[in-house]
Amino acid sequence: MVEQNMSLAAAGIAFFMVWAFFPALTLIVVVGAMLLGKAHVLAWLSSVRLDLPESVNVVVIAQLDAIAERSRGLSIATVAGAL
Repeated sequence: MVEQNMSLAAAGIAFFMVWAFFPALTLIVVVGAMLLGKAHVLAWLSSVRLDLPESVNVVVIAQLDAIAERSRGLSIATVAGAL
C-alpha cells in the first residue's frame, strides 16, 4: 500500500466524489422536476430530509427546494449542462 500511494489515491477519490456529489444531486432534482413534476420532487426531498442531519437540511435541502421550484426555467441550461 505504501509503495503504490494507496492512501493518497483514496484521498483524491474521496475529494473529487464530494465535489461531484452536489452538481449531480442538482441535476437529478432539475431533471426529476421536469419529468415527474415539482410535487413529486418536493415529496422525495421531504423523505430524504428525515435521514440527514439538521445542518444538511438547512443548507442543502433548502437550496434543492429552491432549484425544484425554478426548474422550468432551467430546462435549456440543464440539457446544455448535461451534454
